[in-house]
Amino acid sequence: MPPIGERLRQARLQRGLTVRGLARAVDVSASLISQIETGKSSPSVSTLYAITAALEISIEYVFGDVERRSPRRVGSPNGNPTAAPLGPTGLTLSGLPALLQD
Repeated sequence: MPPIGERLRQARLQRGLTVRGLARAVDVSASLISQIETGKSSPSVSTLYAITAALEISIEYVFGDVERRSPRRVGSPNGNPTAAPLGPTGLTLSGLPALLQD
């Protein structure tokens, strides 16, 4: 299973976002996004949530099996581009490692 940062980078690139563009959308530094993507830093739960919302991917995709799940727009079983982004009620922590649930 690819590391979290690698999956986030793949999703960012698929959406044509730069590191700086994602950082602006999430209101964090470009350096932090880069460090998360390279595995040098772990995001807080709130930062991870903000990144996945900005990338319109699910938390499950980040921690799930790449072979079975693809980075689809949240709320859409078929990846329909009109789907709404992940909202506060759509966040599930079931896939998060125990370390990040604190």
